[in-house]
Amino acid sequence: MRVRAGWLGLALLYTGPARKPFRVEYPVTPCDASTASAAHAEAVATFTAQHHLSREDIDIVGFHGQTVLHRPAQKMTVQIGDATALAKAIHIPVMHDFRAADVAAGGQGAPFVPVYHRALAQSLEREGPMVVLNIGGVSNITYIDGGDILITEIPGAWITRVTRHGKVVWSAQAPNVHYPSDAYPTRDGQVIVADYWKPGRVVIFNPSTRKITWEYSVANGEGMLDHPSLAMELPNGDVILNDDLRHRVLVIDRNTKQIIWQYGVTDQPGHQPGFGPNKLCGESPKISGE
Repeated sequence: MRVRAGWLGLALLYTGPARKPFRVEYPVTPCDASTASAAHAEAVATFTAQHHLSREDIDIVGFHGQTVLHRPAQKMTVQIGDATALAKAIHIPVMHDFRAADVAAGGQGAPFVPVYHRALAQSLEREGPMVVLNIGGVSNITYIDGGDILITEIPGAWITRVTRHGKVVWSAQAPNVHYPSDAYPTRDGQVIVADYWKPGRVVIFNPSTRKITWEYSVANGEGMLDHPSLAMELPNGDVILNDDLRHRVLVIDRNTKQIIWQYGVTDQPGHQPGFGPNKLCGESPKISGE
């Protein structure tokens, strides 16, 4: 089994022989439900023809439609597309409403990202460690270490490690975190996670004891974080993170909890000259392994 996807969200699940990953691109501008469904039907026809598949080879088609409004914080997401019409047109069962169901349950409307990342890793025959980055309006990251996967769940702030066969190794709630974003393992087997909040924070905790071993949080001023979405441990132990709504990337000294390096101008979006690295404390910190 392999997962196949194009930017329209077309996902085909089939029982035929394993194939290498591929991408289907079928550009469609926002339109009414019937036009969107017809476009997806044509994409399925093109897909099956190019890969010499019959309808009997396809178990199911995943269809989330064309998103025209997405506000998960307000539990609101809107997609256009008629799944019933699509099923009639292609004569294959269609699964739909993934985003709406996930958002209604408190998620962000992307329930299959970790599953797809795991399938991608398997198709590449990589054992790990590996990081898969899904770039979008808000990026998603999945870390695969030796075949295991670290999954971040927004509702309840749960961080879960599972094997490639779906067995849960451990599951723990990130302590003192409102909105966990992209949990990542540290060198000593702990977990580092950014709190996508204002003021934001970065927490390192032990998944066995559920206790915080390090934390960065500033209530206001230059050091305050505003919706950080990814934090990682550098080889020298310091922490690098992106501070989304303050438009900067920071390095924080693990011992002093001070910002020692910054890329970008605080609170100013841009990429013109002057928006590069800012040496806040003399020279940029030396990172072992550079």
